[in-house]
Amino acid sequence: MQPPADLRRGQASIEWLTILVVAAALLTTTALAITHTAAVQTIAKRLGVEASPPPASTLALGEALSGHAGGVSLAGARAWLAESIGIVAADQQIRAAIVARLPERHPAWLADLTIRTLPSRSGSRYVVAHGTGDVSTRLVTASDEAGFAAISTTGKDRAVATATELGWDGAGTIARRIARPLGLAISAVHLLTSMTSGDAPQPAGTRADDILLCRPVALLMSTQTTRSSIPLAQGWRVGVLRHDELILDAIATNNPCKGPAGSNEPAGPSQN
Repeated sequence: MQPPADLRRGQASIEWLTILVVAAALLTTTALAITHTAAVQTIAKRLGVEASPPPASTLALGEALSGHAGGVSLAGARAWLAESIGIVAADQQIRAAIVARLPERHPAWLADLTIRTLPSRSGSRYVVAHGTGDVSTRLVTASDEAGFAAISTTGKDRAVATATELGWDGAGTIARRIARPLGLAISAVHLLTSMTSGDAPQPAGTRADDILLCRPVALLMSTQTTRSSIPLAQGWRVGVLRHDELILDAIATNNPCKGPAGSNEPAGPSQN
């Protein structure tokens, strides 16, 4: 017959083994749950460690911004990044990537823009848009595109809706501010610097994955003979990228990058 002490020791060993198995199962379940939730970002933030996106998602973002055929859409790249680092960090990374590409891909959009040449007895005078702040961006979403489609039934309607969204309907305000001190009649049309229809009749800024670029500018008057400039008005330089092509470059009275979805405010040094 086994002594009572040995029986108790054997029973205790079985209990400890059971506890270890249960604890291991709980740890495994918890680890899996943390991996598939935002707990990783929360814990990393509290520990002072920034969560890093997987290299594949960063590569997908680069391809999406380049407009490669068959690549992941910008919306898809944003969702992929958000799964790893959260929505806020994903939007910040997308904005940083867009702005970082501008000096190489679209340097003319960052440079001063001559809007209008004015004849003068003393020589030509120029109305120039000079960047005064950081670039903000907005990614047009599928819901934004659906909204435009719902209220715009024809190409003309879509163009009007786009003009309202981007502030072109207020371009006349800037024109009057320029014309008043010069005693000239400047049409608001001259404030729209260039616009192309792109590869489809879908107006710029209304298709999902269109990228809106916005930068505050000062409208100045300068001459060939002097380096001094006279301030005339304030506005916004607006650009629209579609498949990495600049399909719109215009001056607006408001900031269309302040939108409900995919909106990113400036968070870096200005590029003058």
